Amino acid sequence: MIVLSRQAGFEPKEVQFAAGLGLAVASYHLLEVPTRALAESKVLGRIVLPVAAVGLLAFMVPRMGLRGASNHDAPTFWCEADLMPRKQPRPNQPGCVQAGLVIDPGVGVRRAVPIPGPVRAVLIGDSHAKSWLPVLDDVFGNLGWNYVAFPASGTSPFFVPPGGQLDLYGSPNFWPGDTRHELDRKRRTFLGTNSPAVVVVVARWFNHRTWKRDEFEAGMTEFLTMLPKSQFLFVGQPPELPFGDDGFYHSDNELARWSSRREIAGTRASRAQVHGWIKAYASRNSRVHFLETAEYFMDGGQVRLHEGRATLYRDDDHPSVEGVMRLRGFLREALVELAAKAPPAPATP
Repeated sequence: MIVLSRQAGFEPKEVQFAAGLGLAVASYHLLEVPTRALAESKVLGRIVLPVAAVGLLAFMVPRMGLRGASNHDAPTFWCEADLMPRKQPRPNQPGCVQAGLVIDPGVGVRRAVPIPGPVRAVLIGDSHAKSWLPVLDDVFGNLGWNYVAFPASGTSPFFVPPGGQLDLYGSPNFWPGDTRHELDRKRRTFLGTNSPAVVVVVARWFNHRTWKRDEFEAGMTEFLTMLPKSQFLFVGQPPELPFGDDGFYHSDNELARWSSRREIAGTRASRAQVHGWIKAYASRNSRVHFLETAEYFMDGGQVRLHEGRATLYRDDDHPSVEGVMRLRGFLREALVELAAKAPPAPATP
């Protein structure tokens, strides 16, 4: 029943449990109990035929059309833009797009041919920062802003405080040893010698649901203290799909026929909780701004997975290149407004 329900798109565990329990009771009364009392002459037929039927069902399940190929394009993502030390790009990974970026060991991620002039924008965040990098690169390029990005999967965008709980800021599986502190050293060094007009912070804010509010606000305060002249744009996390990436991340682009696309209530509440912390902090500090993105990924009460042929997500929580590019005009307007509040860029010699 677990296999069948997942194939069909009935993900709630309550549905799987109820269906499995119902079949278990039926199997006990209709098969197990009668089999115990069978005459020896009937055992062969009564056992072999049910086992053969089960085998036939196992053969037929993948061919029952519970999952169907859609006519949508497979999603794409930028694959070489990640500072996680254990993030090894897989060759020929479906949807991987080479974007002309380079990872500077002493700095972060930047264009192979940087935009002339001082650094006007900095991007900081986790794997969601990597997801949003294509549209930000496009907007920064059109504005003529040189930028540097620090997308680091599996870790919080905030700096680890002295004596802080290290695994709260980055999973040891992805950031072993001193690698998480090394990331902070690089970012502190760069931000200490540059004064960007705008700092964009992007993360899967849902991951901060277990933080204490004062810990979260302390991370924001440190950003503002370190860059006293910069404007900060915190990008809200899009809603999450209630199922994983199996089925639309791969080239066959299959989906279960009855999959719900309604975000799980607990996930939505946790995401909204952290968004609320950011909004409350922004209401007390004029240099902090929050950009809500959920409405661009919703269709009524469900998450919008497709638009035309485009697939807007590459897994359950990361938007694809096609998804984030829909917000190009929205982001440009917000960044231009923030840049106008920041001090003018220093003259280029």
